[in-house]
Amino acid sequence: MKRMILFTILLVALTACTTLQVQAPEPAATDMPQANMPNPASVYCEQNGYELEIRTADDGSQSGVCVFPDGSTCDEWAYYRGECGPAAQNSPTPAMTAEEQASGGFMPPGAAEEISDWWGVIKSTEPGAQYDDYFERQDLGQIIYFGIDSMDPAIKSQIEALRDSGKIVHLYGTLLSNVPDFNGSQIQVDRIEVEELDAGGVMPPGVTEEMVDWWGVIKSTEPGAQSDDYIQYG
Repeated sequence: MKRMILFTILLVALTACTTLQVQAPEPAATDMPQANMPNPASVYCEQNGYELEIRTADDGSQSGVCVFPDGSTCDEWAYYRGECGPAAQNSPTPAMTAEEQASGGFMPPGAAEEISDWWGVIKSTEPGAQYDDYFERQDLGQIIYFGIDSMDPAIKSQIEALRDSGKIVHLYGTLLSNVPDFNGSQIQVDRIEVEELDAGGVMPPGVTEEMVDWWGVIKSTEPGAQSDDYIQYG
């Protein structure tokens, strides 16, 4: 009898130890995005100035809806893919103001826009970059970047010669959107006008100018000044 009681106690103890050693299964990995990851469709809706509304279906699922000023709505992902937009526009893209169109702002994928007298500088990209140059537009009070090219071999050579020259150029041609070029856009140039600066005149930031036979005297600055000397031209 004592042996049976002892055996029972040992059996209970072993069962308890085994139970304690059982670990909870690891949570299964899912493809659900992290809670703090931004939804590109939601960001796109709000970046274009529209209201984002989260709606809950009867089954508890949630989806984002882009609400436009005219009261029409569109699923955020359908709007992101360009499948719908404001009803009054009758096109799958957000409405553009005249200022946005003139400044090379948001354009529907594949759209083209005639440009006239856009001025700025042509620059090279970093070595190894996918594209070799770009146009830095400066006439809007802010810097906007565009890819640049031409079907005319003479203008194409002119573009290459003007890279990093610092010279202000005025472009005439066509702006293409959603194309494989710098910043997803490209100016197809029909004509370039190079702005000639008066010697020693006011120059935009970052611009350089070749100088020949400038004469004057070299002077020292006051003690403690940021620069140590300067030339007094003329």
